[in-house]
This record gives sequence, C-alpha cells and structure tokens, in this order.
Amino acid sequence: MDIVIGILLLFGMPALIIYGIIKLIKKSNKKVNPVNIKANENISNISNDDTVKEDVLTSQIKEALKESIEITIRTTTNSNFEIINDNTFGELTGDSINGWVVNSGASFSITVLHPEKNIALSVKEILENKSIYFGEKRRKLIHLFAAKNIKIKEIEDYKRKYKALYLENIEKEVMLSREWELLGERDRDDLFKEFKMRAVQQLHIRPDCNLDILFNYEPNDITLDDDLIEDYGFETIDFYLWNCDKMDKIFVAESGTDYRTSFENLVSNGLAIKGEDIPLEEILINLTLKQLNSIAQNTDKEYKRKAQAVDFILNNNKAMERINRFVSFRELFKIKPLPEKYSDIDLSVISMTWQYHKEEAELVINTFNTCVNHFNSIQDLNNVKSFNLFNSSNNNNCPCCESEGEREYPVKHIPILPHHIGCNCWIRANYDYEKMRNDIFN
Repeated sequence: MDIVIGILLLFGMPALIIYGIIKLIKKSNKKVNPVNIKANENISNISNDDTVKEDVLTSQIKEALKESIEITIRTTTNSNFEIINDNTFGELTGDSINGWVVNSGASFSITVLHPEKNIALSVKEILENKSIYFGEKRRKLIHLFAAKNIKIKEIEDYKRKYKALYLENIEKEVMLSREWELLGERDRDDLFKEFKMRAVQQLHIRPDCNLDILFNYEPNDITLDDDLIEDYGFETIDFYLWNCDKMDKIFVAESGTDYRTSFENLVSNGLAIKGEDIPLEEILINLTLKQLNSIAQNTDKEYKRKAQAVDFILNNNKAMERINRFVSFRELFKIKPLPEKYSDIDLSVISMTWQYHKEEAELVINTFNTCVNHFNSIQDLNNVKSFNLFNSSNNNNCPCCESEGEREYPVKHIPILPHHIGCNCWIRANYDYEKMRNDIFN
C-alpha cells in the first residue's frame, strides 16, 4: 500500500494505472489484451500484439515514463521569510565578557554584547520563534535594544571599519566640490545628502539596511531613554514617539481600534488629553472649511478662511449647538508634552535612537534568516550537481555580494553564506534530473 501511495504522490494517476497493469501482468503471467495507456501523452501504441510479453511491456512503460516525468524543485529566498526550523542551531554559547553567540554552529556568528545571559537568551528566542512574523520580531528586538542597551558585536565590527571610510569619502566629496563654498545653508544640506549617498556607494561591503541611519543615528548616550521606558513602558513610549512631533494636531481615533486603545493608554498615563478637555477653538481649527461652514450656517456669508468661521461659531449660540452633530468628542485626542521632569530630554534624539535600533534589529533578523536558510539548503546534496548564488538586497547593491554572484558553483565549492552582517544572498540548487530519473527507475 505504501508503494501505491508513493507512486500516486510522485507521478500522479497515470503512473499508478501503469503500475497496476505491471502488477497484474506479474500476477497472472499470462498474455494480455491490447491496452491504451497514456502518461502525459508520451505513451502511445505500446503494443497491439496480444502476445506481448511482460518484460517488453514493462520496458516500454518505464522508458515512456522516464520521458514524461517533470521534476519540480521548490526553493525560497530568505528576504524577510520565516525560518523553516526553529532550532537549527545549538545552545547559547559564550560569556559576559566576549559576548553570547545566539547561533552556534552557523556559518556566520551573531554575538550579543550584554553582561546578562538571560538577555541574550531573549534575543535567541525571538529569532528562533517561527510563530511570529518579521514585523513582530523587529518590534520585540527594538524593545530589547532600547530597554536593555544591547549591542551586536558583528554590527559594531562593521561600523568600526566602514564608518571611518564613509566619513573619509564624504570629506573628500566636500573638498573636491567647487560649489560647496558658494552655497547657502539649505543648498548645502541638499548637496550633503548627495555626498552621503556617493560615500555609501564607494564601500565594498554594504549591508542591506539604511547605512545613513546606521552611521549617523547611533546614540551618544544609549541610556537616554531608560527612564522613559521604565516609567511608561516600551509600548506607550513607542506610540508617543511616533506622534509627538504633531502636538498641534487633533487626532481622530474610532472606537474598537488598536489606534484608539493606544491613545486611551496615553491619556491614562498623562501624555494626552481627549474630548472636551481639548480647547474647543483647537478642535474647530482642525476641521475642514466645509465642516466649519456646515456648523456656522451663516446665510450671509460662506467662509473662505478657517479663522473667520471659527470666530463666528464661538460667538453664535445656535452654531455652538450644532457642533455635536458634526463632532464626536470621544474620538478626539491631543498629545501633551512630557512632564517637567523630562524637560532636558530631546525627543528628536530619542526618535533617532529608535530608528537606529530598528536598523540593528533588521540586520540581526535578516542575517539570522540567511544563516538558517543556507543551513537548510545544503543539508541534502543528493542529486545536486551545482548551486547558483543570488542577491536579494533591497537597498544597497553590495559590490562584495555582486562579485560572488552570477555564476555556477560546483557542490564541492558551495558559497558560504552570509558573506557579512546584513547579507541577504541565497543559493539555489541545480539538480541532475537525468540521474534522478535513472535512480527512480533503476
């Protein structure tokens, strides 16, 4: 029975029919009547002679099937895909001085620099958890990086070498520029962006990340946000930072949404106000002109400027009564500044710090996934004759990776991946289909 199921799964119903005919011939060992057998339209007129012998028929069927089989090998790249095995690598190794390796046995190490082993274990568990997707892993790692001030050795090693080259390249661009000294401040800012882009393009190794953020947003004080996270929690401060640059805005958050829950959380923590606690004039000025004219209903004039419409509504009792027909106060929220005790904290610096942690987290996840997928790709080399290497970089065309790709590698010389931190290269196996067919039927 197992053989029947295996044939059905591998070759489909035509092969199973043929298999049944062969078994019937073997069982009866008698002459057979003329048969009409099709295997992907490659078998025709096997024999119309009712004296065909078993070995002749069997031989013709096998040859026809060899020609008809289509073997499909499915492969995946690693760019943001989930991990196939959640325990591919060994236990956590290392120590508090040299760092903790979260992927022991991989072709490229990821080393957490933190004195506490349990923090490194948390990083390892997040990376190996196949039940959560890329975005959730990134969010959890950003939380850990921000709250526990984690560093990754391989990222630090890369920055130590290539940030200096990056800054040297920018300095050369400025020195060679004929227009730099003649430009105003805004134009210099614009030109400086071009210099930074060209400086990145001159680096031989370019991890798949925003190198401008990796090189320029690193915090001078990684403990800057520690008190905020301790007092309010990561989730609260994370949402606050995403919106605190719009303190003049009135936010509308509908009931039953995560967005509403997050704003209600800010209110309960004293970081936002809602509804009727927001000055009415601020609510009105955030409405559209069409809404304001509908509330005002001034038969003598249609307002073209918000300030005039708001002034009319605030001084007209009937207009004030109409506001509730157009405004749901329960849905309105406004961000507040941080309490006085945090007055010395520059929120823009913290925002940049968390953007930096985002790049760190994505580098770690992508590098780990590249290690896992490479490990899985080379476990079964049976019938593999060679590999092709591909680069799935989204942001930077890495010269190091491009120099290794676009060619075929024999099995004895499989490329070792990842090439570097943030490498998204992957390999695809080329199979010896003729050998596979011969192995199956011989």
